[in-house]
Amino acid sequence: MSVKNTSFTRHFSSGSSASSLLKRA
Repeated sequence: MSVKNTSFTRHFSSGSSASSLLKRA
């Protein structure tokens, strides 16, 4: 899942956005 993780981070440069999405999921 390395590629997915990279894409996710690239898509959501802001940690806040990523955190929100992860929390929602």
